[in-house]
Amino acid sequence: MDWKICQSDDIPQLAELNGILHEDEGAIPMDPQAREERLRRWLDADYCGVLFSVENQTVGYASFGEPQSRA
Repeated sequence: MDWKICQSDDIPQLAELNGILHEDEGAIPMDPQAREERLRRWLDADYCGVLFSVENQTVGYASFGEPQSRA
C-alpha cells in the first residue's frame, strides 16, 4: 500500500471519496462543489489529508487535524 499527503489538486478526489462516505453513513447529501470548498478550508487550516492506493488505484483516504476549541 502506498500513501501520499494531499495537495490542492487532490481535493476533487477527496471530495468524491468524502461524498461516498456520506452516502454510506446516510448523511444529508452535500453539493460536490460545497464538499470541495469545505475540504479546501480544512486543508488550508490545521487539517491534513492522505490518499491511500494499491497498484496506483486509490482505495481510501483519511483526514485528520487539530480540532478547534469551542470556547
